[in-house]
Amino acid sequence: MLLNIIMIMPALHRQAEEEASKAKDFLANAIENSLDPIIISDNKGCIVRANKYFLKMIGGRGQEVIGTHMAEFSPMEERIYESTMGGSVQIGKEFFDAVRAIAAKLVEGDSITNCENYLMCNDRKVVPVVLIAGWDIRQDEAEMKDSYVDLIIHNPLKWIKS
Repeated sequence: MLLNIIMIMPALHRQAEEEASKAKDFLANAIENSLDPIIISDNKGCIVRANKYFLKMIGGRGQEVIGTHMAEFSPMEERIYESTMGGSVQIGKEFFDAVRAIAAKLVEGDSITNCENYLMCNDRKVVPVVLIAGWDIRQDEAEMKDSYVDLIIHNPLKWIKS
């Protein structure tokens, strides 16, 4: 009996890695092909991933945006901007105070979620966005793979039954 379980373990390990790879590919595809502009930043606000809709929105600069701080895509002066959603948006002192508060949180190592903000498009219009920043997605991908592998190593009977 022990020999059978030992022989199953390499197969379960491969299965777990395949499942983790499928999940990663699915999420990467969902991000890349979303009709919403998506950027993913690290805990310092630097972009680690940008989908093609975001790249199109900012003028198709390609993957050179990787490593660029999100603030570089922010409106830089107080004035009325045309919105991509129609109408206009007044960017004033409150906006810049909020941006400084976001930057301070990120520098302190905090994360931000569901934070309404604006980014500047290549046509100089602003697009309303929701910011989520403060964790390194590359670390999460590695942890996701490790959790699958850890599950099958420490609880192989669950995988055998499924």
